[in-house]
Amino acid sequence: KERYLRSEITRLSLKAVQLNDSNKLAGISREIRDNEIALGKIQDQLSVSVTGEKIPSPYFLQASFLDSKTAIISFHLSENKLTTTTITRQRFDCVQQKLFANFHETISNYVDKLKRPTSIDSTDAISKQFYSLLFENLDLKNIERLIIIPDDDLNYIACECLKDKNGHYLVENYSVQYQYSASLLKNERPD
Repeated sequence: KERYLRSEITRLSLKAVQLNDSNKLAGISREIRDNEIALGKIQDQLSVSVTGEKIPSPYFLQASFLDSKTAIISFHLSENKLTTTTITRQRFDCVQQKLFANFHETISNYVDKLKRPTSIDSTDAISKQFYSLLFENLDLKNIERLIIIPDDDLNYIACECLKDKNGHYLVENYSVQYQYSASLLKNERPD
């Protein structure tokens, strides 16, 4: 049914582009809207997890979970891109960036250096590089608490130990918490 509705919305959208008659266009627009509503209902039903709990939407998290000082930052890695979703009480942003060259090798080297430090300075450049990639482009004005949902190799990085370009650790400006998924936040409430 979901596939059918998606196909129908696409078919009607293509048909609407070719029309010049405003009455026919209005009718097709209504059909598209009705199909989008039906699709939304089906997607809500499909978002029920294996445990039977509904995965919370960003709007639910904004209204019911987040206070004005908290941001949820969810990272998603693909082969050569990082997608970052940031949810605050007032905002819902999504940014996609290209990963820098040798990203995965750099994570591995960084983790190894943290396990066997030869000097504190040996990790500074890498720390700043990861801070720049992960946090520099995010609007975190007035935010004090970060709930970070890392993905894949980012699970190996302790974000609170990353340094900004001025040499300040992330934890100096934010309290940091980790989660595996936004669905685990549903039953929690901020302090």
